[in-house]
Amino acid sequence: MINEFKTRLTIQAALYSRSEILGRMGYKRPSPANFARLENVLKSDACGLDQSGFDFRFSAEAFLLALCEAVRLEDAAAHAFIAMQKHTLEEERSAFKPWIWVDTGFVRASQPIFALAACEHLRRIELPKGTWRLSTGEQLSVAATAVRKHYNTNQGVLGIWGNIEQYWFCYGEDDWHLLNCEGGVASKSTGSIPKLSLAKSGLQF
Repeated sequence: MINEFKTRLTIQAALYSRSEILGRMGYKRPSPANFARLENVLKSDACGLDQSGFDFRFSAEAFLLALCEAVRLEDAAAHAFIAMQKHTLEEERSAFKPWIWVDTGFVRASQPIFALAACEHLRRIELPKGTWRLSTGEQLSVAATAVRKHYNTNQGVLGIWGNIEQYWFCYGEDDWHLLNCEGGVASKSTGSIPKLSLAKSGLQF
């Protein structure tokens, strides 16, 4: 459905110049930003619906509907695509996103709180978008690859936090695997992990 809509939109848009399309959409004197937005929507898998673009004329959804009308793509197809994208984006928004916490066994000595707070993001590794849709085994494989890359890139040292000892891969609110520095599973468990809870809130100094 999504690929079919994108293909049809691309074909229909190719029948008109970009200036003509924007003119049909109501842009009397299209600006470079208007042209850039049109190109972005035509190239985007979500047709711009995953962005908060607004140019004082159209929201993301209204822009796509106006575009479809301008290139003579039926309204029903556009509304069906929008409904499907809204569902997909809501799934993405509400899903638990797996992530990795870098454990250096850090114990605060004289380091200023503001410096630690500024560097807290270094201890969190975000995984590629959509990883949450994979099976647990596939997520673990993605996490292992990320761990090896992170450890090698940083040569085993995480700045102010010190030497990297291990990694905690979190794939649910209370589901985790403890990984060694080569991405191998050291242990796995479920339940609340106090140390990790503190790390998530930025309080583990």
